[in-house]
Amino acid sequence: MNDVFTRVTELISRLATAKRRYWMAAGLAILCVLVIITSLLLISALPFGQLGGPSLASDNPTSSGTATNLSTTTSLLTPTHTPTTKKKTSIINAPPPPAIPTPPRTTPTVTFCPTPTPLPIPTATATPLPPTATVAASPSVTSVSAVIVGSSCQVCPYYTGNNPSQSQIRSALIAAADLYHLPQNLLLAVAWQESKWHEDVTSCDGGIGLMQVQYYTYPWLNGQSVPECGLSATSYDPSTLKGNADLGAKFLAWLSCFYSYWGNNGGSSLSNPGTYTIAWYYQQAHLQYPDTLNADGSPNSGSLCAAVFNDPNNPEYHTLPSRTSDPWSCPYSATAGDASLLDFTLSAYNEGPGYTDEYGIQNWSYVDSVEAFIPEFAAGSLPG
Repeated sequence: MNDVFTRVTELISRLATAKRRYWMAAGLAILCVLVIITSLLLISALPFGQLGGPSLASDNPTSSGTATNLSTTTSLLTPTHTPTTKKKTSIINAPPPPAIPTPPRTTPTVTFCPTPTPLPIPTATATPLPPTATVAASPSVTSVSAVIVGSSCQVCPYYTGNNPSQSQIRSALIAAADLYHLPQNLLLAVAWQESKWHEDVTSCDGGIGLMQVQYYTYPWLNGQSVPECGLSATSYDPSTLKGNADLGAKFLAWLSCFYSYWGNNGGSSLSNPGTYTIAWYYQQAHLQYPDTLNADGSPNSGSLCAAVFNDPNNPEYHTLPSRTSDPWSCPYSATAGDASLLDFTLSAYNEGPGYTDEYGIQNWSYVDSVEAFIPEFAAGSLPG
């Protein structure tokens, strides 16, 4: 009888243990389900891009017409470039985009592309042909080696050969710089960046020759007459060395005047600047532009322009050559750390002032490259 009682007791104990295990397992399963559901609800509440995906708010540049912060904005048209510490742009308003021709929608035709001839023959210059990646001036060209301009043209960039000698090129560039009151080393450096001093090249986007003025831009540029900036209508031929150098110099002069005080917005002089130009910002801050001179003409040791000009990290300014009274080193909006007139002029020469005005300087790699060439030309380490 005792054995029967013992067996019944053991059976009841086993059933109770099994029942407890069942409920424990069921409880754990319910708890796991609740944890998973809670996690999914929390994830769905996060903004798009929070988990490493593309953030729509941060990846699209602003279209408000103000300069964007280059430390957080990736260029749309050029490779990502981390600017040096001296390259900072504040959120500023720039003059309204000028009426500069926009690129045609269709691929340029043979009207500007010469018929095929053998690739460059040895010329009077010892300069090697420029790498294809540095010839195309427009940031919209992504692969110059694979583009063919017109069905009867060679793969571009296209060289006709018979490039002028380096001494001839240097003389033409210096004459153009003097004609438009530009620093000589500025023109030498821009031409070196654009074409490596090749007047005999046509790029894939239609940039012509030495300073790569676009085939659809030079007719407009020839027609520009801006008395406020000392510019008159011209008839320069981009297929000639002199005409091409003069076109490039005229465009640089046009841009520097546009950002300095003209602004295509009623500005007529440094004392009567257009809205949102550099001179206008200095006027609002009760500073002269450039602010390196006091009213009596004495040097101003507290000048924003002079601080940038004399900074040893900015050798391009004092090797243009230039003087501290010149405006090239002046921060744009009278705020230390802004991009300078030189920065904005070079950026707009490459990507177009309309784009620079809307998004700020997005092509720092180009700007930095040209500015690095300026002291090299001053030291005589580059051709000429």
